[in-house]
Amino acid sequence: FPDSPSVTSANVSILSTMTSRMPDQTARIQKLAKEIYQGGKDKKEKGSLSAQIAEALLANNVLLKDAEKYAKTSLSALNQAQFIADQKAQFAKRSAGRAASHPPTEADLIKRFNQSRASRLATLGRVEFELGKTAEAQKLLDESWSADHDQPGAAATLGEIAAQHGDNVKALDYLVTARLAGHAPPSAMEALASVYGKTHDGSTAGLNSFLDAEYNKRFPNPVHMDAWRPTAKRT
Repeated sequence: FPDSPSVTSANVSILSTMTSRMPDQTARIQKLAKEIYQGGKDKKEKGSLSAQIAEALLANNVLLKDAEKYAKTSLSALNQAQFIADQKAQFAKRSAGRAASHPPTEADLIKRFNQSRASRLATLGRVEFELGKTAEAQKLLDESWSADHDQPGAAATLGEIAAQHGDNVKALDYLVTARLAGHAPPSAMEALASVYGKTHDGSTAGLNSFLDAEYNKRFPNPVHMDAWRPTAKRT
């Protein structure tokens, strides 16, 4: 079914599999990545595909210079004015024939754009870090994090950078955030253990209990119920 809309997602899945299972076959990976990108119908779609390609390459530490190129392409494809216009058009389409509702404000739409952009900033920042461009990575990741704190990948790398700079308190906060989100790569896990030890008398013995406590503090259970007890009237 070559005309199916699922073809692109299938090809991206194949690319991810190739990068993880056959990382040495760089020519095949580059060829498939190029075919996926060229399959985009316009700049907006090519930008989205570029982001997915960059993420697939980064996830398996393959062809990082190519990942950098695709990540930059994905970022440059974003346009705030076009994004806002698209969001307004989608709202109008959803609202057609329904009871009147308040459209999102300009400020809300700009915030949405920045949050959408944050993911692509994070990918590029993580690629730059892996390429040894720490200063560029720090700038990109700080911008991503300030726009959207729901970026565990950015948190992990920011934590590693802070650890390299000797800022153990900041590193611990970032690395715990990434760990609790379940998106901490092996390098971030190693950094977390190292930083925890440095801030806890050189021991990592209490790390799991510390993570449990942090999880309960950051994600408290909203449901509070008392155990059932029979009343005096019960027969």
